[in-house]
Amino acid sequence: MESLSTVRQLLEERRARRTIIEAPTEAIGLDEDGKLRVNGETFTLGRDAENVLAIRAGIPRDFFAALHPPIKGLLFEHLYRPAAANAVRERRLHRSTGLILEDGKRCVGIVDPGLACLSGDDVLQATLAAKPRAIDEARLEVPDFRLNGDIHVSIVSLALETQPRPGDIVYAGIDIRHSDNAVFATQIESYLFRLVCRNGMLMKICRHTGTLPMRLRRAAVHNPRLTLQRVEEMATVAWAELDAKIEAIRLLADERQDNSAAIIRALGEKLRFPNRLIEDIVRALEEDEGSPTGTLWDIVGAISRVGTHSDRLSVATRRFLQELSGDLVAERVQRCPTCGKLDLHRGRLLPRR
Repeated sequence: MESLSTVRQLLEERRARRTIIEAPTEAIGLDEDGKLRVNGETFTLGRDAENVLAIRAGIPRDFFAALHPPIKGLLFEHLYRPAAANAVRERRLHRSTGLILEDGKRCVGIVDPGLACLSGDDVLQATLAAKPRAIDEARLEVPDFRLNGDIHVSIVSLALETQPRPGDIVYAGIDIRHSDNAVFATQIESYLFRLVCRNGMLMKICRHTGTLPMRLRRAAVHNPRLTLQRVEEMATVAWAELDAKIEAIRLLADERQDNSAAIIRALGEKLRFPNRLIEDIVRALEEDEGSPTGTLWDIVGAISRVGTHSDRLSVATRRFLQELSGDLVAERVQRCPTCGKLDLHRGRLLPRR
């Protein structure tokens, strides 16, 4: 696990390397080397920024990324300016464009300059500000931390622990997924971390209170505090739901099943999984470090294992599996701990108790 102080430092360094400048939308171009050209300056392009340019020019993103730089530049110059001029005229694009620069040399994001862009350490601080006072920050650890095009931080409290069977320790906490390149909406979810196999399970928070948005829209550039307030609201719900979700794990570990592999195959067919993925999950039953116990907890562990550790699945598929394992835990929550309603998830997936 990473320490929280290390993660903070890395996120602060990332923010310090970044600046946002504005450029006239119609003045953006690419040179013959495929570099971004703005007001006589050139910048290399990150994938997120390049994808935005392709969309604005009406070019398929994967096709655009695969072109040789001279052809890329020629095609972009031919298509972008008329498309940008029309979009500005119809007010679908602002007259200026925000360029997120890293080290002053690389453009990593292209954004509407009228919207607030939050840094990863801002989002982390808002999430920590929402935690209950009883949770000691000194006992927080980070089992999963990734800095790619986006930021992914999973935090657990060593005090929020359960053991569905002796020695099988599960910690609970919060999962944050944030794009400081403004590619997708910030996601805050409950997180369960199984120590014996380092599996992660994601659990959506309640959105039935009428106050939490399904998507976290960014506030105006002069008011980033509004966006941070929404992050805090989501994080507050996620922290508050952890006790009920921990209790649900114990229920799964008490429910014995005669044929866990058959349940996995039936579940996979219901969700239209490829056969290979179904067999990967069945195989994961046998790889459990705690050895199979013949309970529903085995099934949750097998699914989260593939979602956490598979090296051949896409990031989106792996995340789906981690969320699916969290849904299986959530099925055993008696009532939603936030709104009090029953059965708020995608439908019954496991056998009834």
